[in-house]
Amino acid sequence: MALAPKGSGVGASEVSFRSEIPSSADMLEDLPEELLRSVTLPVALRGLGKEWRQRDPSFGKWRPHLTMAQTQRFDYFLSHDWGTSGWMKYFSLLIFFNSRASALVTFVSSSLLGVLSGMELLPKTVWWLILGQLVALVVLFFWQHLRDVFSRERLFVDSLCIPQHDEGLKSQCIYGLASFLKRSDTLLVLWSPRYCTRLWCMYELGCFLMKQKRAKHILFLPVQMSVLWLLCYLQVAAIFVTALIGQRVGNVFDWQEITGTLSLAAVILIQVLVLYPAYFYIMNSMLADMNQLPRLFRDFELDRSECLCCSCQHRHPITLEELPCDRQLIYESLKHWSGEAGDIQTVFKTHLDEHVMPSVEQNFRSSALFVRPLMSAALVASCPFICDFMSVEFTKLVRKMKGNSFRNAGLPVYVFFLSLCLVRCSLLLGRLGVRWKEHPRCAVLFQVLAFLCISQFLGMGYPLAVAVGSKGFKFTAINLLPFLLLCIVMTWSMCVYQRALTSWSRMSLVKSKAAKKPAKKEVTVELNEIDGSICSVDSGSTVGI
Repeated sequence: MALAPKGSGVGASEVSFRSEIPSSADMLEDLPEELLRSVTLPVALRGLGKEWRQRDPSFGKWRPHLTMAQTQRFDYFLSHDWGTSGWMKYFSLLIFFNSRASALVTFVSSSLLGVLSGMELLPKTVWWLILGQLVALVVLFFWQHLRDVFSRERLFVDSLCIPQHDEGLKSQCIYGLASFLKRSDTLLVLWSPRYCTRLWCMYELGCFLMKQKRAKHILFLPVQMSVLWLLCYLQVAAIFVTALIGQRVGNVFDWQEITGTLSLAAVILIQVLVLYPAYFYIMNSMLADMNQLPRLFRDFELDRSECLCCSCQHRHPITLEELPCDRQLIYESLKHWSGEAGDIQTVFKTHLDEHVMPSVEQNFRSSALFVRPLMSAALVASCPFICDFMSVEFTKLVRKMKGNSFRNAGLPVYVFFLSLCLVRCSLLLGRLGVRWKEHPRCAVLFQVLAFLCISQFLGMGYPLAVAVGSKGFKFTAINLLPFLLLCIVMTWSMCVYQRALTSWSRMSLVKSKAAKKPAKKEVTVELNEIDGSICSVDSGSTVGI
């Protein structure tokens, strides 16, 4: 992933210009150790992701004090194209590395605040809920600093690890990317539809598949997942705000009365009609982009990929100097590493079909790919509300142990599992919208109406069951109905997510077509966790989120 010259306005996954004409030997030579530099995760994510935004004022400046020299192994080689949104890439990396820690820390801190408030050691205030949301966001954006203390991961980021002050060293590192790649444990691809059209991006992928002969870990992290994660976070937060209104705001929203339940239904109606048209429109767009990955790999042709030199007719866009052609250099290098005779485009496509395509097609046909990140979004959004419910409802339950206390305490539990079910339903509706991409307005209208019916039916189930029951709790069928609904929703959500996670686990070891060939090692495909923890395998290409 080489760098474009400053001010060229060209994506940075293109090679920089130099006066001397390079040869394929430059791409085969190993770089000197002093040029093998890495960065830590906090450095890669510093400045709210300014390293990932092409037009940042500091882009192009060489900052050796941020790097570690003479790196022998890289934990992650971050492969991306600079034409894709820097914010989406930055937020995707935050989700990949920090989201699970954010959910866990928020759950622990909110639970502690709820217990202390319930014991009256702290005042009961809505500010604890706001504090919980702030804790979740702070951990999401800055957990990498604490993570770095316990596990110093070394990353390759082109704009930081390749010298920017010397054009000769810069070009030497760019043409010597194979030296970084062969020392990397994981190739983390920040994927967008544009990625598969860039020659240098596919060169990095080809280097993993051909030079090492066994692709250890290739993780595809779709940057569109960052937008879906944010949408899911807002969706779950809105659900809990509605539940909080029902329990805390006067007689108008008294959910234990029929009139209060109808008022809550009106709030849900307004919420869905106002927020969800934009929600489903954006979701449809993101899912449509992500669904292109299998097709782009299936239809990929090396000679149709784009590179800067060919797009500029081998002339520097500013100085008009003649440029060497990178395409022929890359072809010769890939042919050398593949060790196979014949057309390199056919050989490269064969490697993609055998090592990558089976896992890509299987993963992107299944919703299991989305389960882990969206579950983390739901947990991050819901955990701050634990403080308020624990300090009020669960405290009453422990002290009084009456029927009404059980029903009140059951509402936040019901809302939590309901939110997981609604996230799953919205994702299924989003997949349906992708199929109707020729009629986007009709798709959004159908999705909103369908989600409105689902949310009203499920969301009002528990309050209505409580409202029609008797005030004094007795063991009658009508009074046990809320707990029956709670058990149904809990069982449904756990079964749905367990099935998705089970299919996710089964996809962790998928044998590709290459295993049928006796002359080659078995290729395994592994889908890794959203927090970036990596499982060690002897050989195999990895597709994950």
